[in-house]
Amino acid sequence: MTPIRRGDPIDLDETTGNLFGLGSPLLIRALVIFASVYVVVTVGAGWEIRSVATWAALAAGFVMFVAAASMLMRYGRSTLPRGTAAAVTVLTVAGLTVSLWFLPRETYLTLQTTPATSAMTIILAMVVLYRRPLFAWVGALCATGLAAVGGDLIGIGYAIGAGNTLFCYPVLVLATLFGLMAIPMPDRLRMLREQAFAQAAEEAATAASATERTKQLKRLDAGARPILEQIADGHEFRP
Repeated sequence: MTPIRRGDPIDLDETTGNLFGLGSPLLIRALVIFASVYVVVTVGAGWEIRSVATWAALAAGFVMFVAAASMLMRYGRSTLPRGTAAAVTVLTVAGLTVSLWFLPRETYLTLQTTPATSAMTIILAMVVLYRRPLFAWVGALCATGLAAVGGDLIGIGYAIGAGNTLFCYPVLVLATLFGLMAIPMPDRLRMLREQAFAQAAEEAATAASATERTKQLKRLDAGARPILEQIADGHEFRP
């Protein structure tokens, strides 16, 4: 995606191609900050975990989330290809599953599930904004089901395992509504641009016509004024 420098002419088709700034440097920096917080919270919440397999699983889940987010950030248009959306969704659900299924029951804390669930929520919300809400919702439902299974595996129960993912759904609802409302915006902006161009062309034509009339009147005045002055002075013209 070519950066726009200050003073460069902006094509409206380019500015409406990605209404939410997905893939922009600002969003990338925000995701980097979130990744840093993710690591800090994961390490802090799992400070008492001594299982190498658990830490390996948490690291693998984090890598999957980073891979999914990287795939999204590398795509700068408004609609994500279906294949990319499917790959991102699968990576996100796999990252959550790996992160939750290997938590030991003895040192389990709800906070240990928060980074992975938050990462899943953010990535799936971005998938929605990329106009692929079906993939995001299917991924969220699969993630809840797998989290429930994981809860039973580690001994905290299906309900608690599934409940750890429930705060994802209000975010997806808002993202879906916002995305659906924003989908017609590029067409509306293009229509406004066409109207502005048409108005500008009409104003330019009117201004050009007024300028030409002024020139014609000046030429008429220059040719007719001497004769009219002679008539007013009573000059007698020869045949």
